[in-house]
Amino acid sequence: MTNRPDGVRIGLAEGATLDAYVLIGADGIDSAVRRLVFGPETSCLRHLGFPTAA
Repeated sequence: MTNRPDGVRIGLAEGATLDAYVLIGADGIDSAVRRLVFGPETSCLRHLGFPTAA
């Protein structure tokens, strides 16, 4: 995945690439998309003081 001024470029497993305006990561609790965008999980966790789910 590469951020671009006009969106994002995504590399697929078979070698092709896709250009898109947005990337929605809906790949579950062990999200590979989240790791690519934000890095290690601890860097995107924040204590809110109450239970949450997304």
